[in-house]
Amino acid sequence: PHRTAVCSPAVGKCVCDGGCAGADGRCYEQQNDLIAKDVQLRNVRWEHWKMYFARSLTGKMKTTIAPEWMNTKQDKFNIYKVPSSNHNHSEYILGSVKWPSYAVGMKKSTIKSFHPFAAYSVNLAEKEGVMAYWTPAGIMLRICEDSKGHIRIGITPSHEETIWAFLMRGTNEVFGSTSRPDSGDEWKFEPALP
Repeated sequence: PHRTAVCSPAVGKCVCDGGCAGADGRCYEQQNDLIAKDVQLRNVRWEHWKMYFARSLTGKMKTTIAPEWMNTKQDKFNIYKVPSSNHNHSEYILGSVKWPSYAVGMKKSTIKSFHPFAAYSVNLAEKEGVMAYWTPAGIMLRICEDSKGHIRIGITPSHEETIWAFLMRGTNEVFGSTSRPDSGDEWKFEPALP
């Protein structure tokens, strides 16, 4: 009731009627603000590698060195600023250009891997299955930019340290860490945001 969401049997979830959910889980009358379209996320340390929405069984976000024309827009993102935050910073949704119902999410890894956290391709329209159970806070991301234009992308779970997305040597999967494992956790937008 305090969130003002409407539970819909047809959708299989509680949704905001006529607005959008903020990172605090409450419904707001305003829509998410599209701040950038058709951008790529390139890793700073391994500059040939770009993040992309992979269609895989694990649902993990991956990186590729394939040229843009081969990626068929799987490496393109739309960036939305969400109406509210649980924290003292703005939060964003990184959506897929190719598959508009998909967004980047971060949570504990679903399979045993090198790191306990990973970035996932989340189908927001999915009603059932392992990948259907995402809280708003898991897809509403923090984006921090330094003076060189390098960015860090992460989530800040309630009262916990921020989990930052990074690319690790020897794999093309995007993992998450609460520490700074190396400069594989810095990315850049192409083109740069205004």
